Amino acid sequence: MFADRHFAYDSRHAEQRLAKALRGLGAPDQTVPASILDQDVSSRDLLQLAWDRAEREIDELQTELRLLRQRHQEAERRLLARIAERRLLQQTILAYRGRPPGSAGVAVDV
Repeated sequence: MFADRHFAYDSRHAEQRLAKALRGLGAPDQTVPASILDQDVSSRDLLQLAWDRAEREIDELQTELRLLRQRHQEAERRLLARIAERRLLQQTILAYRGRPPGSAGVAVDV
């Protein structure tokens, strides 16, 4: 009977140390919910819960990264379109410049 209680105490103590170690590794407090720590949960289960939580967080971060890349690509396309418009404007200016003075109606001295 003493051995069973001693094992249960050691197991619980080890699980608490594991949860504390996970937090020490930078795992968020929610990695192992407090309600789980109050239950009789094995170290393997705690590790599995922490692993699953990390997987979910990785998925969320990858989704955020994908969205950031999409926004970046959209902004890049808009800037490239503006550059193309300005280059077209420059070509138009050069075309007017090549005409005899007064024929374009615009005096440009480039």
